[in-house]
Amino acid sequence: MMLYILKGPACQQINFSMPGVTISGLSFAWVANAIQQGTIGVVIEAQKPGAGASYKPDPDQFSLPHPTFGVAMNEMAAIVHESVHAWVDLTKTSTSRVTNELCAYLAGAMFREYMHEKQPQDPPTFKVAGLVAQRLIARNDRTVRRDEIEMMRIELQRRPIYADIFKPGFEDGANGVRGNKDF
Repeated sequence: MMLYILKGPACQQINFSMPGVTISGLSFAWVANAIQQGTIGVVIEAQKPGAGASYKPDPDQFSLPHPTFGVAMNEMAAIVHESVHAWVDLTKTSTSRVTNELCAYLAGAMFREYMHEKQPQDPPTFKVAGLVAQRLIARNDRTVRRDEIEMMRIELQRRPIYADIFKPGFEDGANGVRGNKDF
């Protein structure tokens, strides 16, 4: 299911930039290829409260709550979200954890838009990312504006699950993917 989502038309239409990072359809295709090649793993395990799925840069693997994860729209968007983290790790992109999360939320929101699905309103982080996605698509622009970044950052900072990433010196953890020779 993950490969179908990542290589599908909705993911391949995603294309945006924030300072220091660009996310595009190619990003998701590379993550899918890394999964196929076994350089990024997938495990089934319980998730932390408030998380649908996760990506762990060490040991380079996705963590999903059950084997059929990715059937429901919120699960598909979670896979897209976590794939942004995998892309940042795969490419050793030097960015803050906050920017990494903002990109992940925006990618999930753009995926929903391209799937013609309604954006969730709760938590507000989804709502704001959805608004930014709609703006980017409407103006046919790939550059996320500073005011849009700030709107998303404010909402992200309100979520207790992300409290640590706003602390000074919190590192992203993008250490590269073992066995990957492309980056």
